[in-house]
Amino acid sequence: MWMAFALILLNKLDQANDIIKQGEELLKTIPQEVPTDYKQRNATLVYLKGFLSEKNDDINGALEHYEHSLALREELGINHQIAQSLNEMVLLLCLYKGDLDLALKYAERSLALAKESTKKFYIANSLVMLAAVYVYRGDLDRCIILFEQVLAIYKELNNKRMIAITLNNVGEKYRMKGELDRALECLEQSLALHQELGNLKDIAGVYDFLIQILIDKGDLENANTYLNDYEQLNKQLQDSRNNLVYLFDKALVLKTSIRARNRVRAEEIFLQLLEEEDLGYDLTIRVLFNLCELLLVELRMTNDIEMLNELN
Repeated sequence: MWMAFALILLNKLDQANDIIKQGEELLKTIPQEVPTDYKQRNATLVYLKGFLSEKNDDINGALEHYEHSLALREELGINHQIAQSLNEMVLLLCLYKGDLDLALKYAERSLALAKESTKKFYIANSLVMLAAVYVYRGDLDRCIILFEQVLAIYKELNNKRMIAITLNNVGEKYRMKGELDRALECLEQSLALHQELGNLKDIAGVYDFLIQILIDKGDLENANTYLNDYEQLNKQLQDSRNNLVYLFDKALVLKTSIRARNRVRAEEIFLQLLEEEDLGYDLTIRVLFNLCELLLVELRMTNDIEMLNELN
């Protein structure tokens, strides 16, 4: 089970699927006189199948597995594991189903159960999910308050990686509010922690947010500096998903140029990215949004009515 979880996080999905199948075969060997042990392990395997389905963009399949794991865990009454299943459902309800009322109900229940369990890591996870719901409801102030609570827990646990990830999340919410100096401060703290820990993929993720914030601030010199650092890191990582994000950020910087040829190059990269099968939901929206901005600029300059077709 732990091997499968790690492989999913490493995006080695085929290997994870093989390990889960091995787990299911092993599960059959557990004697019937220990039904609680069987049910607990089965619930975890079902949860992992949901996690794997989610990574494979099978959202309905993921929800079915999470609901199944939830039902099994409710029978066992293990509060922090019930909270874990609820949390994954919250995220999918927000991202793909748009059912924010149900997501809020699940997130509040998850937090209450996590607090009953007194397991601080799970309390932090439930607070993150509740914060996510408030982001989608447009309540950024409440979201930031919740993230501050998360930050306090991770500092108490001395979990530097989760402190850095939370600072990244808080910084992005300040960016959404337009408080760019506070956003930049959070992101720089996050980057310093990730560099201390040496996780290159985490560092790449911070570069993505930093470049966007610096562009918003009009600090194109530092945005280009971080883009150059990101380019070197991207070559080192040799990761297809990360390369797509790097290309997006490169196009984002080119899009800010006053030179027409750089904006044309940005448009070419955005169109190239849209042809990628594994671009993902969030990045697809970011690409489309910025491509539409470029097309609006072109429409304004040319008054070519045919541009409207491309915009649509």
